[in-house]
Amino acid sequence: TASVSLDESKGSISGDIVYNGHITKWKKLINSFYLRLLISLSRKTGNPALNVAERFQEIISNPDQYPVMTDNSDNAVLTFYDVTGNRYPYFNSNSLKTAYYLDESFVNLLKERDDPRLFVFADPEPQGVGLPASDPDAYGGLGGSASLAENITRLSAGEGSPIDSRFHSHATNEPSVLLGYAEVEFTLAEAAARGWIAGAPAPHYEKGIRASMEFYGVPVAVQNQYLSHPEVAYLPASGIEQIITQKYINFFMNGGWEVFYNHLRTGFPVFEVSGEGMLNNGLVPKRWMYPSDELLLNANNVAAAISRQYPGGDNINGEMWLLKNE
Repeated sequence: TASVSLDESKGSISGDIVYNGHITKWKKLINSFYLRLLISLSRKTGNPALNVAERFQEIISNPDQYPVMTDNSDNAVLTFYDVTGNRYPYFNSNSLKTAYYLDESFVNLLKERDDPRLFVFADPEPQGVGLPASDPDAYGGLGGSASLAENITRLSAGEGSPIDSRFHSHATNEPSVLLGYAEVEFTLAEAAARGWIAGAPAPHYEKGIRASMEFYGVPVAVQNQYLSHPEVAYLPASGIEQIITQKYINFFMNGGWEVFYNHLRTGFPVFEVSGEGMLNNGLVPKRWMYPSDELLLNANNVAAAISRQYPGGDNINGEMWLLKNE
């Protein structure tokens, strides 16, 4: 409804810092966001009230009425400026500067694929200083589920790549992406892999990877080499895992909680949770808890909602509606 209601003939949007009043780009964002919502319902294809696959197809089959993003110029981004109140939100963040290191499983995932985005996500670990910055051996991670003591010991030994310094040292760094073209292509790839839309998943998958790499300035020749890597080249038998894994990489510092929701509904990527520092008996939580204000101000309705959804009790391991197969 929002997409259809926007019309170039009705004039531009004034004061628009995202698309500079460009109506078609707003329509693309609306419809691309709609696809995100529909793919999040991937476990609900048997629910006739939702008609998830049919609604997805409705958007894709009518690009004139429902345009979606087609390249990175359509990205919905907030660009930062070196002006008070307009700088990158983590600029001069002491905690980001001193206490943020990459998870070992994530670093290994990138290294296993010879992924050049590793070099823009992280700085070399102390024991890797001296090696070329483009050498994967200069990078390493810490245990995401390990105990603090274990990680401190490893840090003392020179292990652990800190997050790239640009995230806390550059006032403008990179734009903040609300929703981007790369995500749209990965969403289309997943829909094709699930049989929701016609066509092969691989072209969308590859376009998603290229869009992500283009965002980080990776040359086309390097993109081509990456796409031919055995761990990256699309295989139908492991298609969903590959698509979600690339979506995960693309969301680094720019995906909010989408990684968490994608993991919950697909099981990918598989998070490393075996360390001694992992709480919740080694389980990844499955839901957000109701906020304390809601419990205080709306107690009766919250109690009814919990009783209806979580007969086993109100806890972070309850299976929310989104995850129940229909």
